[in-house]
Amino acid sequence: MSTDRYISEFDQGNVRRNNCAKIDQYITVRENIRRWYTEFGFDFPHSSENNFRDSWFHYRKLYQERSAAEIIGQAATLDEHLQRAEKDSIIYLFQKISEALEFWYHAALNKEESRRGPDDLESGINSMYVHTANTPNRWVSLVQKKYSEDVFGFATCCTRIANRYILTYAFRIDVQNMIHELKNQVLEIRMGGAHIQRMSSPGDYYRKVKPCFERLVSFCSQYRIKELIIVSELIEWQTSVIEPSI
Repeated sequence: MSTDRYISEFDQGNVRRNNCAKIDQYITVRENIRRWYTEFGFDFPHSSENNFRDSWFHYRKLYQERSAAEIIGQAATLDEHLQRAEKDSIIYLFQKISEALEFWYHAALNKEESRRGPDDLESGINSMYVHTANTPNRWVSLVQKKYSEDVFGFATCCTRIANRYILTYAFRIDVQNMIHELKNQVLEIRMGGAHIQRMSSPGDYYRKVKPCFERLVSFCSQYRIKELIIVSELIEWQTSVIEPSI
C-alpha cells in the first residue's frame, strides 16, 4: 500500500519559497565565480550553465506536483543540479589555471641560461616588462600589440621575457605549491561528489575555495603572470617547450 500523501498548499508554498531562495543564492555565487573567469579570460563552462538551467525545470515542477514524494524528489534533484553547477564551474577554472601554470613550471625547469634570447631582446621589448611595474599584467598586452598578427613572434617574445624575469628558482617552488593547492581543491570537491556529499546551501564550495583563489591572485600579482596564464595555450602551441604534466 502506498504511503504517499498530498501536501497542503501552505506546505507546498514553503517548499517553493525555500527552493526559490536556493536559486537566488546560487545566482549570487554564480556571478562571483563568473568574475573569476573574467579575471583570467576564460569562458564560463557550458556544463555549469546547463545544470543551472535544469534546476529551473525542477523548480517549475514544484508548482505542478501535489504528491509529497514527487515534491521531495523534485526538490532533491534541484539541489543536485545547483550543486553540480557550482562544482563544475570551480573545477573547470582550477583545472584550466593548473594546466597553464604547469606549462610555465616546466618551462622554468627546462630553462637554459645559455639559450639565445633574454640578453638579445630589443630594448623596446625589454622595457615593456620593466616599465610596466605599476600595471603588472600590462606587459603581455603591449607585446601582443607590437607583434599584432605575428603569433609566433608574440609567443617567442613572451617566453624570452618570462625566462629572464619570471622563471626563477623561487618561482619554480612557489608555482609547484600553487599547482598542488589547486589540484587538491579539485580533488576534494570531486571526492565529495563521489561520496554523495550534499552542500548545505549554494555557495558552500565557493566559500571553501575562495581563500585558495585569493592566494592564486596574490601569486599572479607577485610574478606578474596573470595575462601570461590567459595566453599560455597559444604560447604552448607555438613554442612546444612543455614536458609531460607533473
